[in-house]
Amino acid sequence: MADERLLAAADLLQRHYGRLDLDVYRDSWAGLVRFTLERQLSQSKFAKAWPELEASWLLSVEDVARSTRGELLEFLQPFGGNATTVAVLHRIAVWWQQQVEHGLTPFESAHSNLESAWSELSQHDRIWITRIFCVIGGLQKYPLTRASWRVACRHRWLSWYDDSDEIPEFFEQGLRDSPVELGQFAEWLIQVGDDYCGPKPKCAACPLQPLLGPSGICEPDE
Repeated sequence: MADERLLAAADLLQRHYGRLDLDVYRDSWAGLVRFTLERQLSQSKFAKAWPELEASWLLSVEDVARSTRGELLEFLQPFGGNATTVAVLHRIAVWWQQQVEHGLTPFESAHSNLESAWSELSQHDRIWITRIFCVIGGLQKYPLTRASWRVACRHRWLSWYDDSDEIPEFFEQGLRDSPVELGQFAEWLIQVGDDYCGPKPKCAACPLQPLLGPSGICEPDE
């Protein structure tokens, strides 16, 4: 059964941010590249860079997989790309090509073996790759960023002391069989976390402020 708190949050976040057009990104390498760059470049840099990037070898997964990270960084730096962007795109491109060579569909393969495929990654990179596949391929794994974790704990949906490995299941189960897509909700919550729920929260302006209880936000030392 869907969690009513998450459904109420989704309603407020949709009113504030509007729905994301997830079909722009779905089930393609081009969509994956676009989503990754949109989230890692400023809005103005992305708008200026995308027409040129869209016509470049960056949208060939074979070319990206064959390149070195140094070559990819040299190409993306003038557009505002950084080492994190390069590491994520190059790693996924190499993995993508391996799936194709084994006769597998990358997005379907991600649903079955994403955890084992990226087990050696840092937590930061695992979150990024989970986030990408949640939106691009509909993966039912929640990308637990620090920002969205703060939102959930401050609203008392979760405890600051819960096991971080178990927290994503709260969102996955809470939105199962609901009209709200997990990837859509994840992007909303990450955005509101970044905009309003930093180390010093800006509750008065936050679209989720109406969901705070009478005692206000919960902080770790309570």
